[in-house]
Amino acid sequence: MAESTPRALGGWLALIAGIAARSFLVFCATLAAFAVLPLLFGISGSVVQSGSMLPSIAVGDVVLAQPLPADARVQLGRVMTFHAVSPTGGHLLMLHRIVGANADGTFVTAGDANRDADSTPLQRADIVGTAFLRVPFVGLPAFWLAHGDIAMSALWGLLTGGAIAVEVLARRTEDSGEQAPRHARRRAVSIRAIGRIASGVALPAALIAAIVAAPLGPANAAFTARTSSLGSSWTAAVLAPATKLAFTTMPSASTGGVAFPAQPVVEVRNAAGTRVTGSRTVQLAITSAAGATLSCAATRLTRDTGLFAFTGCSIDKAGTYTLTATASSLSSAVSTSFVVSTGPAAALVFTATPSTTQAGSTFATQPAVAIVDAGGNRTTSTKAVTLAITGTTTAALTCAANPRTAVAGLATFSACAISKAGNDTLTATSSGLRSAVSATFVITAPPQLSCSSSIWMATFGWSPTPYATTVYHLYVNGIQVAATGADGWNSYVQLTAGNVPASTFPPGTATVEVRQVTASGGELVIGVGTVVLGTAAYRTYQCG
Repeated sequence: MAESTPRALGGWLALIAGIAARSFLVFCATLAAFAVLPLLFGISGSVVQSGSMLPSIAVGDVVLAQPLPADARVQLGRVMTFHAVSPTGGHLLMLHRIVGANADGTFVTAGDANRDADSTPLQRADIVGTAFLRVPFVGLPAFWLAHGDIAMSALWGLLTGGAIAVEVLARRTEDSGEQAPRHARRRAVSIRAIGRIASGVALPAALIAAIVAAPLGPANAAFTARTSSLGSSWTAAVLAPATKLAFTTMPSASTGGVAFPAQPVVEVRNAAGTRVTGSRTVQLAITSAAGATLSCAATRLTRDTGLFAFTGCSIDKAGTYTLTATASSLSSAVSTSFVVSTGPAAALVFTATPSTTQAGSTFATQPAVAIVDAGGNRTTSTKAVTLAITGTTTAALTCAANPRTAVAGLATFSACAISKAGNDTLTATSSGLRSAVSATFVITAPPQLSCSSSIWMATFGWSPTPYATTVYHLYVNGIQVAATGADGWNSYVQLTAGNVPASTFPPGTATVEVRQVTASGGELVIGVGTVVLGTAAYRTYQCG
């Protein structure tokens, strides 16, 4: 009785060991068969070398891929094997998912565990095949051997060898327990043992050895700087709906009106941060414009690649800004802040334009010209600015100083007037800068003075009388003379030998002009007239 208990326990242990060994061998053989047998039909297989396709594809999995005919359509969202250039300059086999198509016919790829897409576009000619079957674990021995993992390789070898040994012993034990004459049993045991060992051990062992020696190339999968497992399926991972926009390239600092050195790039992403393709329109704008204007080649782009690269973008006014990207039904994105500063002097701008004024009168509003950068921001330039009447004209422009030197980027003119009536504009110029033309203003003709004469003098009058102390200037042929009789109570002037002598004014017709001196020191033309001056020997003054 005591002997039967250990014998029974040993029998149970042998049974359990045999079942475990046989299950292990059958499991390995089955996986090996799935991995190796398709190779006989032209299907390629590869052993995954990294975890960038987690969680759906792990290190050591064997992935089988069907060849992709040259005229076949590349399906977005499918896992592909393709040739890529290694960092060392050689070529390697990659296993990543197609996540987008570019306008130039190339494709965008990414690992399921990578938040960012691969940096190098995939050429159609580099695609090897479309993955359709994953065989888990079976490539681990080959992976361990290829990477010099002696410990794991040895452990796997011990387990496999032990399983084969247990299976052989179990077969022999089964054979030795059969009842038959001794000499016949010995011959039968030998024949049956060979057959059962061949069928139960040799075939699994051969398949396991085949997976190690099979022509399964390594499939590399690269990680990007950021990783995020999507928990995706084989074919639908990147088809998750788009939810948001994100800036992949931020606009950089610049000066007013000059394009940013780094132009903004916006990407459409799903909740996991993977780029999503499909036709969409993205609008770019200044988050808080405060009067500034964003100029781009186009601030509204429509693309189907999920990537929106804006070009030629600039902001005119100096300040600190952010840009906001928006698209229908997607969460908007806001860029990091950047500075637009005042740039070098580039152009002239009128900040004040003359108002309607009588001919010969100083403008009530005097012109002022700013020296600005490309965006219209006033600079601190001290360049000289020159004013002229635009176009061909017989009128004359006079100012207290012309050219005028700018102070802190502003040239302010004074005492400017135009001699003749008309609709005019002024042009401002300065060396090396873009010129500016003012808005149009009107120069009106002054009223005619009333005139009466008594041979020895001529009297010119006007109305109304101001009935207040007023200073008037009298000009004859443009020469200022004493305004005899002109004051706030007598609105007239007289021309006599005292103020218009023959020694200064030759005989003939002369122009007469009366101007009122304004509070600002300017002159306002009250009226004009003409007088006929007699000879020096017999000087007379007759209304013209």
